Order: sequence, then structure tokens, then C-alpha cells
Amino acid sequence: MRRILLPVATLAVAAGAIGFAGAGTANASGPCGAGHFCAYRANDYVGELIDRPIHPSDGDVNVLDNATNSVINHTPYDICGVDGAGFDQTILSVPPAPASGSHRTQIGSLFNKIDWFYARDVARGCDT
Repeated sequence: MRRILLPVATLAVAAGAIGFAGAGTANASGPCGAGHFCAYRANDYVGELIDRPIHPSDGDVNVLDNATNSVINHTPYDICGVDGAGFDQTILSVPPAPASGSHRTQIGSLFNKIDWFYARDVARGCDT
């Protein structure tokens, strides 16, 4: 009887581990977490700089200066990018995610002057 139970128990543990590993790797939101804002070094959403929830009460969310080339917004907020050189100027506004997905924006290397981001409620919008 022991010989039968041990292989069955081993098989059950192995099946559970496979199921757990598979559940952890699936991300329906793509490269950016659900409910998160993400910034990337490259235009093709590679080279992650930020992957986090962001809320208007968070204040400024710093990012490596002049390095952001693409962003994904999975939040219900406007995400605003600021160039802090000289005087603070909002140079990017990323609308909130639609109910069925995300809002993706490629900035391009000519405009990657963003030093930090902040979130705003849609009714208020980004500073101009």
C-alpha cells in the first residue's frame, strides 16, 4: 500500500507546483501590471524604468532623467510627464486606460526629456 500512495502523493505535489508556476507567469495586461503605470527606455516597451500603481496623492514619481521612450497606462488617471530642465514643464499627457485594455504611447528619442511623472484625475487633467 505504501508503494502506491507515495508515487500518487509525489504526482499530486508535482501537478500542484506546475499549476502554481503557470498561474504566476500569466499576465493579461501584457508587459505592464494591471492597474499600473509603466515607463520604458526603448520605444518598443523594453527596458523597464517603472512598473507600479500610481495615484494623484502620490505626488511626483521620479524616473531616470531623459530616458523614457515609451509608456503604458493601465490606471484610471491621466499620467503627466514633466521636463524639469530650467523650469518644470509638463510635456506628456497619457490618457487613462480604456475599460478593455491599456493606453500605450511611444515618445521617441527626440522627446525623451521626462524627469518625473504625476497622476491626475481625468476631470482635472495635466498642467499645461
